Amino acid sequence: MKLDVRDLEPPQPMVRIIQALEKLQKGEVLEVLGSKPFIHLLPKLKEMGYEYELKEIQEGYLLKIWHGEGKEEVQKEQAQCLKELEFEINEDTNVGKLFINLFLTLACFCFFPSEYYLMEFIIC
Repeated sequence: MKLDVRDLEPPQPMVRIIQALEKLQKGEVLEVLGSKPFIHLLPKLKEMGYEYELKEIQEGYLLKIWHGEGKEEVQKEQAQCLKELEFEINEDTNVGKLFINLFLTLACFCFFPSEYYLMEFIIC
């Protein structure tokens, strides 16, 4: 879900964000683009049980918000995905299989968003 509040006057950005959070489902991420860094909102998000990531980008500030308990589920899915892809590298390792496993490992991080979106810039 995406929301652009750059051209809105206070308190409309907060009102729109709260309305969007009411519709936010577990596992979904709300992306809010604003002209200011949301300093008054961030502590409230933590109090309400949300996790967030804030980045300064060329267009302004990008705030990503998700349900806190959803993050743990995503981390479990990532761990399970990585466990299924474990492999040992030795002199008999097939290079093709190695690249396939590497690709699938990176895909685990892209398809299951992590708290810091670590792998997003590499492959997604």
